[in-house]
Amino acid sequence: MENWSAHTLYERAEAKLGQKVAAGLQLYATQLNNRRLPVIFTLGHLAKITQVDYKFLRDTVDRRRESANYRMFAVKKRSGGRRFIHAVSGKLLAVQQFINTEILQQLLPHPCSYAFHPKGGIRKCAAQHCGAKWLFQYDLTDFFYDVTEIDVYRIFRNLGYRNLLSFELAHLCTTTHLPRHIKVELKCREDCGLFEENNIPYKIGGESKYIGVLPQGSPTSPMLSILLTIEFSCFQAA
Repeated sequence: MENWSAHTLYERAEAKLGQKVAAGLQLYATQLNNRRLPVIFTLGHLAKITQVDYKFLRDTVDRRRESANYRMFAVKKRSGGRRFIHAVSGKLLAVQQFINTEILQQLLPHPCSYAFHPKGGIRKCAAQHCGAKWLFQYDLTDFFYDVTEIDVYRIFRNLGYRNLLSFELAHLCTTTHLPRHIKVELKCREDCGLFEENNIPYKIGGESKYIGVLPQGSPTSPMLSILLTIEFSCFQAA
């Protein structure tokens, strides 16, 4: 991680960009620092922080590396049917691990959530049900595929990241390389206008004709799925 202060940022930015721009950058950095989140200004800045070349990140955001970034395979489920797993390629895996460790793991979802974050755990979850007469257990079918890049965009935007960067982070954490039946379902939802809300730009150039969703196998997907099940107002600093 980089080591610098918001004051140093202001002084250097003021000399090159003027007081107004420098003040805006300082405020942006301070707000993220106060939430103990990494300060990321642009996709190029993320490339520098993670030491992954910018062109790779740019092509990934533009959906030009979907098949190269994810190796998809199916495994049988105990309940029947198949579950599709996405094995993430090395460079993208490193970026997603950074996002998960430095951003997502710094958050706490609703107090009733015990999975995929350091303050949870199976034992703490089980303790809440000691003495209960009934216990209901259920699974949501293909839940990750119901979490779209628009949902992920909103998470990063509500954490304080810039609009464009939030959009780029959302593309880095989602994929359009999916089983055909899922693609057809998502395309139908898109054609019905279900994703065209709040004027959020969810597509740019590249290979993609489909909206991205969470891949099962990515380190960022579990925590993102949990954060999407609650209101943003429930986020807490870890």
